[in-house]
Amino acid sequence: MAKRNFSANEILKEINSISQLFSESRKYYPYIDDKFIGKKPTLEFHLIDTKIFLNFAKPIKKEFQNENNKIAHFLNQNFLLRLYSVLDEYKIFRHINKDNNPELYVLKRLRNIFSHSLGKFDNNKPDHRNLMRHIIKTFHLENIKYDDFPISIDKVISKILSSSKQYIKDNFY
Repeated sequence: MAKRNFSANEILKEINSISQLFSESRKYYPYIDDKFIGKKPTLEFHLIDTKIFLNFAKPIKKEFQNENNKIAHFLNQNFLLRLYSVLDEYKIFRHINKDNNPELYVLKRLRNIFSHSLGKFDNNKPDHRNLMRHIIKTFHLENIKYDDFPISIDKVISKILSSSKQYIKDNFY
């Protein structure tokens, strides 16, 4: 089988494409903080040249917040799966370990859990507990009891994405 050489631009184009789709889809399911409970916020965002308003007709209840945030978490998980798939297609994980790239190591481990189980944190499983500790340490998260893997956009996903792009730039240019 002939070895195919990939350019950094080709890989980054794929990463940017899925990142854009993720960003646009998450706008419809923003994280709803407790401060919005009992309120009817209006959220504004843009898609191409169209201004979109997400108006809440009724005050947000805890049940709605929980369901919305479950969908947002699901989208976060699926973005990480797609990002892993792109990087795996280009053989990025061949030399990744927790010492040389802890962020991509987390991505690899999360992918295994999301793909080969129900995708939820299970405190009874040692590999889940170990990964949770590694996520908290790698991303400098508060060391509290989490119900699920903490994969927020601002604290985890953005850093995994940034690390992915930097790895490509460092190794494919």
